[in-house]
Amino acid sequence: MHDWWIALVASAFGYIGRVNSPTLYYRQHGSNVAGSTSYSAGYFLSRLGSLGKTADLLKRVVTQAAIFLSTYRSKLVPMDQRSVIAFASLQSSPRFTRIGIMIKNGFKATGFLRNLGIYTLLFFMPKGTGSSGKAGGLNNVG
Repeated sequence: MHDWWIALVASAFGYIGRVNSPTLYYRQHGSNVAGSTSYSAGYFLSRLGSLGKTADLLKRVVTQAAIFLSTYRSKLVPMDQRSVIAFASLQSSPRFTRIGIMIKNGFKATGFLRNLGIYTLLFFMPKGTGSSGKAGGLNNVG
């Protein structure tokens, strides 16, 4: 998740680009949470077998958005604030509203099956306050 944090900060306040030559060595191993993956039928079957782990990851990503918002809110432009507020509110929103938030804000993954999986997990994720619920004025963009 630390890689995602770095990418989140860089995309909000800088630029994400591509360097064509390797600058470091990176080892993939079986316990990586994210990384280079082949999205084959076997991949999707294995994900079905670990729905709890995938749902937990999704909750952590939503929580990370809430933490990002509380850390950098005053430095974000209003449009970015609205996007982060929307994403951070997913877990605390009613189930059908979650799907609307995803569609309205263009939050999506690559591929139909991945999006279907994310939307399904969001729909069935228990409603909770998470980190976003304790931020009182979460919806105030200023």
